[in-house]
Amino acid sequence: MNKTSFARIFQDAVEVACRSTEEALGRTLNRDVIVRMYGAGTNGLDVSSEEFIDRAYINDDVFYRLIDLMVVEVIGSRPVVFARISNHPPAQLSKCWNGEKGPFKQLTAEAIAQK
Repeated sequence: MNKTSFARIFQDAVEVACRSTEEALGRTLNRDVIVRMYGAGTNGLDVSSEEFIDRAYINDDVFYRLIDLMVVEVIGSRPVVFARISNHPPAQLSKCWNGEKGPFKQLTAEAIAQK
């Protein structure tokens, strides 16, 4: 999977998380998200989607195996997406959480902070 495809499946996973949050909160959210990144040398680093993709994409053949994803906070109408890269050693795409569909695993926050 090339970086463009990886970015697309990340954006698809973010869309699922945003829609779920919109349902839970009963309101529309912006899609210009803040990604709160954990793992791979980070511990709660707030980055753009583009920077997250740059940091989380390894190469066409090796991927982080599991990346948990969920909206944990909304600032105004801007979602904060928790994205935690697991400590599993990187591997081929077929060994990722969703196999050929990539490493993203949807989680649901018990509570979503709103500011």
